[in-house]
Amino acid sequence: MSALEVLTDAAVLMDDDGIISRVGPYSELRAGNAATVVEVQGTLFPGFVDCHTHAVFGAPRLADHERRARGETYQAIAAAGGGILSSVRDVRARSSDALLDSARGRLSAMLALGTTTVEIKSGYGLALDHELKQLDVVRALAAEPVSVIGTFLGAHEVPEEHRANPDAYVDLVIHEMLPAIKRQGVARFCDVFCEPGVFTVAQSRAVLEAAKALGFGLKLHADELEPSGGAELAAALGATSADHLAAISEAGIAALAASPAVAVLLPGTDPESARLALDRVRIELRAQNLAHPASALDISLGSATAERGERLNDALKQADAEMYREKAARRGDGTDTPPAG
Repeated sequence: MSALEVLTDAAVLMDDDGIISRVGPYSELRAGNAATVVEVQGTLFPGFVDCHTHAVFGAPRLADHERRARGETYQAIAAAGGGILSSVRDVRARSSDALLDSARGRLSAMLALGTTTVEIKSGYGLALDHELKQLDVVRALAAEPVSVIGTFLGAHEVPEEHRANPDAYVDLVIHEMLPAIKRQGVARFCDVFCEPGVFTVAQSRAVLEAAKALGFGLKLHADELEPSGGAELAAALGATSADHLAAISEAGIAALAASPAVAVLLPGTDPESARLALDRVRIELRAQNLAHPASALDISLGSATAERGERLNDALKQADAEMYREKAARRGDGTDTPPAG
């Protein structure tokens, strides 16, 4: 960020496909160019990509947040009827129009903060009609001034009506839901919550292999609560990403490092887990450098969480400052400091 430069009286020239072809002074780009001019107020910068959202839902789970603040675990809240299944009950009771109205508000808020591409998962229906309903809302959101990518997450949790036989629900996802979702044509990816007490590695593999055969890209909620092998499964199947990873094992880190899968950390769900995940990255980096000293990597990491009411820019500065502190501590000379402002 120390090399960040803000150009004034500048222009961006884009071709007919929306691809940026040139950036420079307005006078230079305008001269002899018949392009349509769109005036921009404020600062023009690359849009953020949010690659993991559950933007189509009804009521927020405020009671869950209060219970987590009191020290209750995710598993205990879910066992008491909260968590994902409470959102499922809520979404099933709402109309498509109601879900669309609330989701539009969320996308508008995200766009105002600079996010221009949003992945949106289903997973609060857990029955074919309701999963299709959620993805129909995602289709409608494509009309908003944000690029929207749909993901089918029918294996987000075992619904209450299938709790006695989770394998039967997995069969339903594979043989009924996936083909119908493919025909609907909204979802580009299939995701699974691979976690003990939710879907096992074997169940997750079955769903994802069936999805891959139908042409879906693959994503996983993996190793959020326990190191259960989700990251390794993502690497083995060639998934686009493995998400959460707060409890990833050393073997999982090594598997992802050797694969093209992107590790998506979600510090907003648990800042302490995010810190632990970064610590595991540092451990793996040290092991890599000990094994291959001739090609040692020098990486500094920083993270920060923007709390409600805080500016995103402040969180970015906090993460940047943490990165510089780590860099300075490693070198031991104190010369690396974040730029002023």
